Amino acid sequence: MTTHVPEDVPTLIARREARSLALHVAAVAKIAAEPGLLNKARAVLEGWAARENPVSARTRAWQELLGRPWPEVASLIGEPSQVQLRKGSPIGVLLSEEERAAIFDRFAAQSKVD
Repeated sequence: MTTHVPEDVPTLIARREARSLALHVAAVAKIAAEPGLLNKARAVLEGWAARENPVSARTRAWQELLGRPWPEVASLIGEPSQVQLRKGSPIGVLLSEEERAAIFDRFAAQSKVD
């Protein structure tokens, strides 16, 4: 049995990953401007860990990452290799609905141009 993957699927995946990266870059910028926000992301992470039994690999990876010095965290979040980590992230809660919507709108507008 062969499965046909529509030609636009890789493009859709790339756009979602780029949008996720843009959301994380915006959150990193917010934390850089207001370092106390990192504690909010850590609190979200603590909530995840409290509800999971056993604690998931994703949560453990975020615990390890957020335990590092901020400059290292900021750098790693934006790494292209961290796509899987960004798929489930405590950092996203730091953006307001308006900030998230602006990023989503920008990507929606881009996809209409492409």
